[in-house]
Amino acid sequence: MSSTGVSQSMGNKGTGNESANRNEGTDGLPVSLESCLLDLRQAEETIRQQQRLLYQSEAQHNLLFDSLDEGFCIVEVLFDNADQSIDYRFLKVNGVFEAQIGIENPLGRTMREIAPEHEQYWFEMLGRIALTGKSQRLEHWANALERFYDIYAFRVGDPMDRQVAILFKDITARKRQEELQAYLLRLNDALRSLSDPIQVQDVVTHLAMEYLGVDRCYYCEIEEGNAIIRRDAFRADLPSVANVYPLSDLPILSTVINAGHPFVVFDAHTTELLDDRLRQLCLQTQAISFVDIPVIKDDSPCGILCVTCCEPRKWRKEEIELARETAERT
Repeated sequence: MSSTGVSQSMGNKGTGNESANRNEGTDGLPVSLESCLLDLRQAEETIRQQQRLLYQSEAQHNLLFDSLDEGFCIVEVLFDNADQSIDYRFLKVNGVFEAQIGIENPLGRTMREIAPEHEQYWFEMLGRIALTGKSQRLEHWANALERFYDIYAFRVGDPMDRQVAILFKDITARKRQEELQAYLLRLNDALRSLSDPIQVQDVVTHLAMEYLGVDRCYYCEIEEGNAIIRRDAFRADLPSVANVYPLSDLPILSTVINAGHPFVVFDAHTTELLDDRLRQLCLQTQAISFVDIPVIKDDSPCGILCVTCCEPRKWRKEEIELARETAERT
């Protein structure tokens, strides 16, 4: 009985050790704990892999983002308590953003902070896209930025974030060239059936005044020391200047003729191109800003096309070119 008890006792102990071994892992830890640690290691490695992929994806995204020829930005549209869009903040921009839109260091700033006179239209459009998710494609003039843009705008991210992505391109040069060609075509059509020089002057001055948005436009014929204005286009509240003037009384015309090229004044009050006598004459006649184009034929001046404004104006090179093209057709 004694030997049998020992044998049974030894057998029971052996069974217990085997059970304990089955509950221990290779590190001497309980299997359940080792399993948890293994799961954590696998999860950690998975996270690292995802981070690597995310980093690679973000790097590729940024490379694509900055390789675009078009400007690109993501903005947060800001609303008032009535859900009316009132502003937008720049969250992200690509490399050519500043060149395309002419705004430096935009990140974190709002559009009203950058350009307080920016038209309400833009805020309403982006607000509509942020709320409805309906994208929009358009070509439009931005007055505060003085540029034409081709734009595609669409909502991104969580709708509650009210973020809009904007892909845009400055098309100002193209639009102005198209407008110039359309104007010249209209002018040529209007002049095609005319042979009377006075009728030609009448048509030219009215079309140029309308297109350029100036206050007065007239053509001076230069004959025997006189400037002869036979027809002029002018704002309703201004008097006509049609008359015959001795060039000696209009030294500014002599200045234009002697220059032999467009004579451009942005502001008669401040320009250094005018002496005191010419400045006073311009102020008296309300010719505060103007472009005068001499017309040369057979190496001799035969006329001057004049376009003037009663307020200071920074004439663009496209407008000066248009005046020159117009003068050649007069």
